[in-house]
Amino acid sequence: MKKVQVRIGTLLIYLSLSVFAGITPANAQGVAESQKFPCKTSGTAQLDPVVVPDGGVSAHLHVFTGNTGVPTGTHTYDEAVTKSTTCSFTINGVKVDTAAYWAPVMYDASGHIIPIKWTIYYDRMDESVSAFPPDLGQVWGANLGLFSSKTRTYYGWNCDNSQPLQPSFANVDCRSFSGSNNVLTLRTFSPYCWDNVVPPTRNYTGHITYPVNWPSNEKCPSGYTTLPRIRVNVNYQTKYNPSGYLSSDAPGQHGESAHVDFWNTWQQPALEELVRQLNP
Repeated sequence: MKKVQVRIGTLLIYLSLSVFAGITPANAQGVAESQKFPCKTSGTAQLDPVVVPDGGVSAHLHVFTGNTGVPTGTHTYDEAVTKSTTCSFTINGVKVDTAAYWAPVMYDASGHIIPIKWTIYYDRMDESVSAFPPDLGQVWGANLGLFSSKTRTYYGWNCDNSQPLQPSFANVDCRSFSGSNNVLTLRTFSPYCWDNVVPPTRNYTGHITYPVNWPSNEKCPSGYTTLPRIRVNVNYQTKYNPSGYLSSDAPGQHGESAHVDFWNTWQQPALEELVRQLNP
């Protein structure tokens, strides 16, 4: 029976691949084409290991989830993979999604920070996917200069999955919606077509694109590696915040600068098995 090693802190765990194959919705929320799991906020800091990989101060404040070391200053891959995680994806009772995800902080009109709840999805689109290379980082959202009001495209704001996406949350009013999940939600959908170029730093952003004629076409161009599409739902816990703003916004903006960062500090054997579960 083939085994893989998963290291959490100083604990080295050996798991057979049959353990991965036994993942059920009860412990990993997994299905054939999508994996979904909630995450808790891990901290807030003016850091960005993708854009500022040396651990220096970033341009604005971020709120983090996943890897617990990143918001406290961990900025090297070898150190990050030893840290714990606030994401719920587990194997044999061990949380193994030690990747880091972060987004701008949201403030209300008085400058108070709005709390966040997170939901992460890994999707297989039109064809088989490959695991992210270790230490890959990328940023998607408004920084790519793309927007479409269609649901499930690039990024945008709404209260419910059925609503068109908005570039700003100023006019998004969730007060008529019931349920704790109907809050101002930033829905982001990562590009997933990698040109196979490994950049000199961990920031792969310019080398990972959406398919041509996205979203009507989901297939990557010939010669590209198809990665999982990551959906990050950033659920800011307010139903209406017309005078609020993000830490990354310019004066007068209300969410127009929205974006999400991802740093692959997964336990790599677990990521590769998750990808195997996604593929047909």
